[in-house]
Amino acid sequence: MRKADVEDCGCFGESASLEPSRLHLAVNVLATATCAFAALSPPPGLRAAIGRAPLEAVAVIAGLGAAILLSYLAFTALPRAWSAYGSQEAR
Repeated sequence: MRKADVEDCGCFGESASLEPSRLHLAVNVLATATCAFAALSPPPGLRAAIGRAPLEAVAVIAGLGAAILLSYLAFTALPRAWSAYGSQEAR
């Protein structure tokens, strides 16, 4: 398979240079499938979380924040970590 002639995907600007890879493509496909599923069966909005009991609302909002952070890390840190794994010769 031919490697892309692109050095940076441009997803996160110049501060987070990231070379496109198969893992990058897999994460994009998974995100697209998630968005399609959400469009076909919309989840409740943030207002539904705020209307819950205070402790439950905090947990739901914290979970949402964690999901956003994990999505960001899946695009930025995971590809670098994955490509670093096995890039050094066995000692």
